[in-house]
Amino acid sequence: MAGVQAERKGGFAGMLYKIKKAKELAERKAEAERLEAAEPKGEIVPGERMLDALDLKIQELEDASDLEEAVQQAGGVPAIISASQEHLGSPRVQTKFVRVLGDICISDRLATDISAGRGLEAIIEAARSHIDSAELQVAVADALRNLSELPEIALGVSRLGGIETLLEALNQHPEETGVQAGAAGALWALSVHDEAAAMIADASGADALVAAAKQQPQNAELQASAAGAIRNLSITDSARRLIAHAGGVSVLVAAAENHPFNEQIQAQVTGALRNLSLNEEVALRIVESAGVEALVGASTSHPGSIKVQWGVAGALRNLAVNDEIAEKILSVGGIEALIIAAEEHPESADVCAEVAGALWGLAVNPELEHAIALANGLQTLVTAAKNHHGHVKVQARVAGALRMLSASKANKREIAYCGGVRTLVKASRLHLTNAAVQAGVAGALSNLSIEDDLELSIGSEGGIQELIEAAHAHVSDVKVQARVVRALANLTVNVRNQSLFASLRGVDTLIQAAQVHADSAEVQAGVAGALRNLSVSSQIANIVIGNEAVALMLRASLRHSGDPILQAGIAGALRNLSLLPQHWQYIIQGKGVDTLLLAAKLHRRNKKVQRQVAAALRHLETPPANAHAYASMAASTSSLTSGMSHPLTGGMGAPATPENRHSLQQCGSSSETLSSVASSRQKRRSSMRGDKRHRLMPILPGSGVFNKAFS
Repeated sequence: MAGVQAERKGGFAGMLYKIKKAKELAERKAEAERLEAAEPKGEIVPGERMLDALDLKIQELEDASDLEEAVQQAGGVPAIISASQEHLGSPRVQTKFVRVLGDICISDRLATDISAGRGLEAIIEAARSHIDSAELQVAVADALRNLSELPEIALGVSRLGGIETLLEALNQHPEETGVQAGAAGALWALSVHDEAAAMIADASGADALVAAAKQQPQNAELQASAAGAIRNLSITDSARRLIAHAGGVSVLVAAAENHPFNEQIQAQVTGALRNLSLNEEVALRIVESAGVEALVGASTSHPGSIKVQWGVAGALRNLAVNDEIAEKILSVGGIEALIIAAEEHPESADVCAEVAGALWGLAVNPELEHAIALANGLQTLVTAAKNHHGHVKVQARVAGALRMLSASKANKREIAYCGGVRTLVKASRLHLTNAAVQAGVAGALSNLSIEDDLELSIGSEGGIQELIEAAHAHVSDVKVQARVVRALANLTVNVRNQSLFASLRGVDTLIQAAQVHADSAEVQAGVAGALRNLSVSSQIANIVIGNEAVALMLRASLRHSGDPILQAGIAGALRNLSLLPQHWQYIIQGKGVDTLLLAAKLHRRNKKVQRQVAAALRHLETPPANAHAYASMAASTSSLTSGMSHPLTGGMGAPATPENRHSLQQCGSSSETLSSVASSRQKRRSSMRGDKRHRLMPILPGSGVFNKAFS
């Protein structure tokens, strides 16, 4: 499964001033009128009156251009800052000043003017000088939150001590809901930026945010801001552990439980849990804190929220890699929640990608496959892929999920019925250069092609051609190669597919894979399986021989002598190739008989290997009608190979490795081994199924073609 990345998101920082609540505007007008009526005319200085007038005026403006004009009429940003500097000792004037800057900085141009005119320093100094004024601290937090929308200004705030100022406000006013919510909101806005987030973490900001959230669990604005900031801070593994150690997981779950219908809180909580769940230890804490239930509850309460559904699906995707947690997800309705998320938001590639990833993770557990299918998961996955053909993440995760789910025979049929074959082939064609897509598609097609009718369907939909293209596009990727050749092995059982495969120069593809990935037993087994099937056709068998495939297979057999699947595949291929006498010399000259005997000796108890070796050796024995020809060939071979070393060996027929030398010494005489092999082939061929993803299936009676393998 592809790896997951944590992400950061902003929140209140970009909120426009024009949508501020009417109640806030009315309160500020009333406050200005009260101050003007209560204080003697002489006590309100011109600078303060200017701030009051500008403050009231900008609350009624409709857009940024009007705002910039109003500020210009008041003398510009420098005049505003200058007015405040005349009354540094007055918390009242400083509060008005900071409020004005907090409002006008919604305009990027004015925000830049504030920063350039040392307005940041003035705001931070006001907060430090009047730390006891809760009203001023709220105004400072709001201003810094809005100013931090611009990255360069956010860094300026951080470097000038703004983070420490906000944390001090949290510490000094634990009971003030406005201060707590405002400071947390400003920290949230700052944490969107990497450098600022690191500075918040270094200043123990996560601890402060967790403590604030614990202190005021019913403060909705605080809970949303704290969750948003924690989400942004949990971008590294060390930060995730620190947040969990500080109690952050339980705080997030509590926020979700206390505010079930608050979409903003739910979106930030689920996003934070998504990031935190990337750490295995923290993932367990999430489960212990009833976090899975909180996630499913959020999904159920907010089916129409893309942000919530994305966060839930992403968190469940990370959690599903643990089998015990996967079962927990099933037990609390997590699979149904994922399906609903995709069905409610079919147009959202982000949601569909996370849902597909979660279902992929859950499908790794064989016990959950049936539950996913019952919940309409197969149709959901195929539909997601159809709706987002150009989205590589959706395609890779859908293909990965279908690869796991297609192990079940019933699921194969359902996937095909939903249009899964065509969808997978199209994904391969559109995303040829993406290894994750190709590996997933090849694995899914390999599993689907176990069924004969689906094998034909994949061939007719262009699947063989796309697999060959994938192999050539990812020559060095062993995972892609292994799954492609395994799929091709399954797809070359049918005669029509064999002809198509040969016409596409598929044998060259197999040879290339075997040459490049000589060390991969899985690749070699897939290649041998495909060559075994193809060599049933005498015409294709000649192509196989012409590509020196026999020598490649014999080297692979010696290199991976302990792998029974590979040995059975190679013996099966040699069995089919040895049906034609003109091919014997290639097998004999390459010491194929010795290689077959070694395979039989090393895998005495493997019926599959024994059957294939017996059949191959039977063909290579001297038939009465060809005794003279066989004797001549044997003599010729003996003279040709006299004094020559066996490929990958230290001498005539002697394996290069000490283990293989010992194995050959233990083989005894050829007649003894042949007798054992001959006895084994008298046993009735079984039809036992292999394991659902890796084991090769036994030979089809009388055909010389192996049944198929799961990927």
